[in-house]
Amino acid sequence: MQTLPISTVKSKLSELVDTAENTHEEYAITVNGAPVAMLVGMSEWESLHEQIFWLSQPDIVDDVARARAEIAAGSGLNEEEIRARFGAPKRTGR
Repeated sequence: MQTLPISTVKSKLSELVDTAENTHEEYAITVNGAPVAMLVGMSEWESLHEQIFWLSQPDIVDDVARARAEIAAGSGLNEEEIRARFGAPKRTGR
């Protein structure tokens, strides 16, 4: 993460946006030396929101622990079985 004054951000905004999206660099923007905002790429922003969503779900830690135990015991489902069970399409290779 880089910390930049707002004057620098104003003069290099297009370049910083491209870098944030393509390299996942994050920028803390300061005014009078104090951090006031962040600049992150959209994919990073979406990833952070997805993490917040899952971490805020009740009992998620217990669910993950139970799933890991099932996998270790060989009783869990693999991705192909899950997709078949729920009718989810196969990944396209992304």
